Amino acid sequence: MPGTAAHLGVNASDIFDPETNIEAGVRYLKELNQTFSDIRPQSARIPYVLAAYNGGVNHIRDAMALARKHGKSDQLWRDVEPFILLLSQPQYYNDPVVSSGYLRGSETHGYVRAIMDRWMQYRGEARGFSNASVPTPSKNPKRKIDIRRPDSI
Repeated sequence: MPGTAAHLGVNASDIFDPETNIEAGVRYLKELNQTFSDIRPQSARIPYVLAAYNGGVNHIRDAMALARKHGKSDQLWRDVEPFILLLSQPQYYNDPVVSSGYLRGSETHGYVRAIMDRWMQYRGEARGFSNASVPTPSKNPKRKIDIRRPDSI
């Protein structure tokens, strides 16, 4: 989005340059990872970061506030996730604990689900995949990246 690009120092003329866009996206993911550093352990933070990447930090914090208000844990994605969807309903986005209003929650919810499902498939943990069906990494990688540790990117 243009506002996010500007926040990351990307010129409007460069917004569609793939290399610039990917580099800015990685920086933004690192920033979001830090923004949600209150979610422990780091592995539990991933869906929050993805949701914020798609729907915005403030909307995710709103869903966390709603979870707390309704007796759920804001530290467990399974407790926060339903409130992402509910932020498209007036009785929730008009709640006093919500500061950013309406969110097209089905889009953000679907985005997080799709990315997490794909990640699980890559790891061989979804839909009946076995470890034997996961490709063996190259013996000579140029650079090791641990997707569980964003700081390795």
